[in-house]
Amino acid sequence: MKILITGSAGLLGSDVVRCFLKHADSCIRLREHAADGFLALDLMNESSFDVLSKMDWDAVVHTAAWKDPDKCEKDPASAFRINETASRHLAELAADRKAPMVFISTDYVFDGTCPPYREKDQTNPLNVYGQSKLAGEKAVLELLPEQGIVLRVPFLYGSAAGLDRCPLLKSTWNALHSEVPWRMDDRAIRYPTRTSDVAEAIYFLLQKHASGIYHFSGQTGMTRYAICALMAEKLGLGMDCIERSTQMIPQEARRPENAHLDSGKILSEGFPEPAPFEEGLTEVLRELELL
Repeated sequence: MKILITGSAGLLGSDVVRCFLKHADSCIRLREHAADGFLALDLMNESSFDVLSKMDWDAVVHTAAWKDPDKCEKDPASAFRINETASRHLAELAADRKAPMVFISTDYVFDGTCPPYREKDQTNPLNVYGQSKLAGEKAVLELLPEQGIVLRVPFLYGSAAGLDRCPLLKSTWNALHSEVPWRMDDRAIRYPTRTSDVAEAIYFLLQKHASGIYHFSGQTGMTRYAICALMAEKLGLGMDCIERSTQMIPQEARRPENAHLDSGKILSEGFPEPAPFEEGLTEVLRELELL
């Protein structure tokens, strides 16, 4: 297959490219800015879809998005333009050629009050990011009822795109090397999920001609403070400047306290359960040459 991959230089997209090349598929690597080996197109510009409509591809994996909840909260119009409108245009192109499409969504479509969440559970996003991704989900499934795949994932980490493109590890690295106090949340529970595992899940779903909504998540629930402490232990660093906070840290966008995704559906169809976070973190830190 020839796979169109949006956001292919990003945290998840880089691992998606690596995965599909490993399985001997060819990839059209799409990113916003020009670089060797990539097709430079801005999905905020509708003329980009005219270009894509004339290209030869068999499936699309849409990882490009505005992912920063605070950035989305400050500019809802732009958030919806990339997370919903661009997704709708891609789904229209896929529908025209009867091609499957994987849309990467988020655990933030839930409000975090009643975890773990299954695919059919009621959504209730607390912020613009979750609202815009939920709108993107609906567009894809409306246009591609038999070939649209929505894959909801939580907090991602990985090595393929480098440390600077992994917000979880980069922000933790910065905190551990800070010379000033750094508040770290020890209240909300997150479920870090490795991007290489997500990439394999995408490949698995395309190979089995799946459709509809799927959840895939790491199973280790941790606060940001606990993640920081584990990373500090792995790297042999102190926590002197880390301030543990059990109160809500003011942010532009509200976050769910625990939006744990139940992965039972994809696991019951034969996909393997991911390794525990500590094991995955160790491997990723080695790949980044930090261990």
